[in-house]
Amino acid sequence: MSPVGGEQQSKSQDLASKNYLRRMKDDVKSILDNFTSILSASKVKEESQLNGSAQSVMDRYEMHVRSSNITRAAESLVQLIDELKESLILDDFSSLNEANDARRKQFEQYIQDSNSQLQKIKWGIGQDLELFETEYYNSSYK
Repeated sequence: MSPVGGEQQSKSQDLASKNYLRRMKDDVKSILDNFTSILSASKVKEESQLNGSAQSVMDRYEMHVRSSNITRAAESLVQLIDELKESLILDDFSSLNEANDARRKQFEQYIQDSNSQLQKIKWGIGQDLELFETEYYNSSYK
C-alpha cells in the first residue's frame, strides 16, 4: 500500500473516532440533561398560575417526553457500541497481522527445531550404518 493510502486511511480512522466520540458525548449529555429535567419537574412547586390538575398533566407529559429522549439516547449509545465492535472486528487488520506473524514465527521455529532433530537422527543413522557395514564386511557371514 502506498504511503498516501496509509495517510488517508489514518485520517479516515481519526475522523471516524472523533465522530464516535462526539456522538457518545452528545448522547450522554442528552441523558443527563433529560434526567435532570425529570428530577426538577418532579419537585413540589409553590403556587403557580395553573391549577393543580393542569400542572400535573403538563408535568406528566414533560416527564414522558424526557424519558423518551433518555430512551432514544440510550438506544443510540447501544447502536454506537455495536458499530464500534463491528469496526473493531472488521477493520482491525493490524492485530490480525500481528497474530499471524507471531504464529508464522512460531511455526518457523518449530520447522527449524524439527530439521535440526532430523539432521541429528540422519547423522546418527549414518554412523550406525557405517558401523554395521564395517562389521558385516569384516565378518565371516557374508
